Amino acid sequence: MSKILVIADILTQEPLAIKRASQLASAYQSTLHIVYFCNEDVIGVVDNVTQIKDDVLAKMSEKAAQQLAAIFSVSETYSYEVVWASSIHKWVASYVTKEQPKLVFKTGNRSESLFYTSTDLYLLRECQVPVLISAPEKWRKSSNILAAIDLGTTKKVKQDLNTKILQQAKILADGFNTELHVCYTVSISKLLKDLGMQYPDEMERHAQSKLDEKIKSLCAQYDIEPCNFHIKAGEPGKVITSVAAESKAGVVVIGMIGRSGINGKIFGNTAEKTLSLLKTDVLALNP
Repeated sequence: MSKILVIADILTQEPLAIKRASQLASAYQSTLHIVYFCNEDVIGVVDNVTQIKDDVLAKMSEKAAQQLAAIFSVSETYSYEVVWASSIHKWVASYVTKEQPKLVFKTGNRSESLFYTSTDLYLLRECQVPVLISAPEKWRKSSNILAAIDLGTTKKVKQDLNTKILQQAKILADGFNTELHVCYTVSISKLLKDLGMQYPDEMERHAQSKLDEKIKSLCAQYDIEPCNFHIKAGEPGKVITSVAAESKAGVVVIGMIGRSGINGKIFGNTAEKTLSLLKTDVLALNP
């Protein structure tokens, strides 16, 4: 059976990631593999570093077992381990290469500054399986699912990514028995809009007319209500956030294609901008 890799919250915190991931297990027909990370720097503090690490890991494993026993019933299947690692995302990358889990699940940490790339963003940018970054706020599994796709693209890599996004969103919607919504953002020039040369409502109507047959086909293929297909003109991050609120989405499924390096850090990729604005969970997929 396939697995969902869960990055556990710190043992002293509420185990949100574990509780929320357990609700996903049935939707993906997967078991959970839960990993507790420890990276305390004890070098220089004590002489017997190896022994101290072994003792810490053993104690953490004992506490982890107690925590998991309190969360799961006897009939539920899961596995867990405690890992000493200085870089969580590198450990995750290695695990994903070997085990190919269905997805990686983690509670979000949205305190990153301009030149600091958090574990969350490393996973979003680099992980080769879907990554679900869960909002710290209260989570309702009955919330709707929103898939953010690029219907106007002519690039095959983006078209393939659209398919992956819709497939993952459909799995979640079916698994949670909720509605599936789809959002497409029509790009608009702020300058032309300010000069009265572009009008969002006209662009939306034009896109709706041009893409009508494609939308009907997708609605039939993924069992989407036509009224749940949202076409809005504007900045993608703001549009997706607005549609997520309107559609009462608990999870937004989005693709990760964009700039990397210093430009990516300064200007931000669409998914990263959206992540900073959304109050929902974000399921991110790389091509």
